[in-house]
Amino acid sequence: MSIQKRAALLRLALLFLLGGAQAAALGQQTVTIANYPQYATDVNKLDAGAQVKLQAFAAALVGAARAGQNVEVTTIGHADFDAQGRGFEVAVSRNRAVSADNALEVLFKQTASLAMLPPDRIELVRFLTAGAGTLRPIVNNPSGEDQRRENRRVELVLNMAPAATSDSREALQRCVRVLADDAVPPEPARRMTCMCNQLLQTPPPDTKDYFYDARAAQERRAAAGDLSQFTPGQLSDFYRSFMPSLVQRISIPAAFDRELASGLHALDIDIVRGIKELLKKSVEPDAGAFEHSLAHDIAFRLHDSNHIYSCYADVSLKE
Repeated sequence: MSIQKRAALLRLALLFLLGGAQAAALGQQTVTIANYPQYATDVNKLDAGAQVKLQAFAAALVGAARAGQNVEVTTIGHADFDAQGRGFEVAVSRNRAVSADNALEVLFKQTASLAMLPPDRIELVRFLTAGAGTLRPIVNNPSGEDQRRENRRVELVLNMAPAATSDSREALQRCVRVLADDAVPPEPARRMTCMCNQLLQTPPPDTKDYFYDARAAQERRAAAGDLSQFTPGQLSDFYRSFMPSLVQRISIPAAFDRELASGLHALDIDIVRGIKELLKKSVEPDAGAFEHSLAHDIAFRLHDSNHIYSCYADVSLKE
């Protein structure tokens, strides 16, 4: 990194660190990255304005984490309408979201390092991604390139809440210990042990720990109505409502080991069911952009070594 870039990042970090409490008090912030050419997905190839927005947003994350906040960033990619169909639109939008998310995570780590943010505060930050396709266009019937560019965008939504007091590392260690006692059937025990060990070795944000709650996803979608009318914050809250954190779920206190073992087994069943149901839903005749969005992300994350779903890569769609 150049000296000039390091200095700029440090200035941004100091700005938000000095006002960390004020940043945390805002609760939710949104930044839009726009002006994508047709089919373009790489945020690093956009203009300097996009880079400045990402740097400032990364500094805001550091400020919120420094203030002791749990921080969730939902990066939602959007696409313009395309003759190649919903699946293609979702893929493009998701690639935009992943590119912006990756760039933001790099800037966050650089800014956190310059600001000497402790590791336990870095772990307070959690990144989620979603490709919304054309679920929420700015222009419903674009007539030219300028209007189409308005639809091609990424929205970064920052949500903050007071950090939990439970020790997630201790909970993950207990998870591994309990699963070693043969209290859970072999395959669920193997998968859950894989996830707990992965999160112990590379905790969030380096490992993404969200999973899809299929029942909640279908209920929220049925109740949501027209998603095109949602604000970025509302769409972020919508996705977050069925993308829970594995670390937070495992950290729920259990008085007895057998109680924890039963809970871990039930959680594994829910994760497997979610993967199967949402992938199958996407190939049904009435599947829309929402169903394609979830299935596309699941299929990618099953082979992503930085996601807990990699421990489920061998799950069969057969009953």
